[in-house]
Amino acid sequence: MSINISKVVLLLVFLVAGFLFYSEQKDEFHALDWPSAAAIIAVSLAYVTNIYINALFNATAARRLGVQLSYTESFMLSSVTAAANFLLPLRAGAAFRAIYMKKVHRFQFSYFASALAFYYLATILVASFTGMICLLFIYLQQGYFRTDVFLMLPAAFIVASFILLLHKGGEISHDPEQQSWRHNFTEGYRHIISNCRFIYNALSLIIIGFVVSTLGWTVALRDYAPLIGWGESFLIVTSQIIGGLITLTPGGTGFQELAGLYVGHRFQITMVELFAVLVWTKAVRIIISVSLALPSLVSVSYTHL
Repeated sequence: MSINISKVVLLLVFLVAGFLFYSEQKDEFHALDWPSAAAIIAVSLAYVTNIYINALFNATAARRLGVQLSYTESFMLSSVTAAANFLLPLRAGAAFRAIYMKKVHRFQFSYFASALAFYYLATILVASFTGMICLLFIYLQQGYFRTDVFLMLPAAFIVASFILLLHKGGEISHDPEQQSWRHNFTEGYRHIISNCRFIYNALSLIIIGFVVSTLGWTVALRDYAPLIGWGESFLIVTSQIIGGLITLTPGGTGFQELAGLYVGHRFQITMVELFAVLVWTKAVRIIISVSLALPSLVSVSYTHL
């Protein structure tokens, strides 16, 4: 109970801090134009596309571990997951998906956790590598270099690479319920990484999602700061991905904004403009995720639960 209270307090602290920042810079915020229709559409399309890409990954991972999850069902689950992750802390959407997969498809929690672990590690791998390239590109173009960020990114890349390259395994157990959770988790993870084609497809999906996110972010950022380049956009997307992995608040609220402001505060965009973009893009994603989740939740509940 005390842990849950601390998470609520932390969320309130971030919200109060954001409100205080708005109050101090009220005139600058009011001078900003509302986001353009093109920016809102770009962010919306990029977000829906990423939900679909996540659904493709989840279906592919489930099939690799023995569950024939359809892409349509996976998309509905991903929609509900996205909304729950935004509205509730501790990746509550992932918990819903795990419970659903267990009840409907008899998919072991341990196997679900192994697929999720692979996804997080692969995402960190792609984000950190891309972030390093972007930081070097920005340095060559603008002479701007962040030693702290550059050291953090290769550290994350090395750790993710090491874990992803753990010993590969063979087939998964025919009767996983007779094995321990730890055994099934390790077995499931090793079975996932034993297939090079799966790894290639998974990394390809994550890279495509990364590029799509960057396209949406670039349009949104250039609404206020036309001089923002692709390198800066890629780096801000990296900060959002890494900040979003912190699950102490719903949707990583506060952590994503801090990461974005920390990484982008020296770019060719003011703190007020960057903060405004971070806030309205999150608001758009929340609205879309809830809009997609409601009919999806009704559908999966009616069909299976």
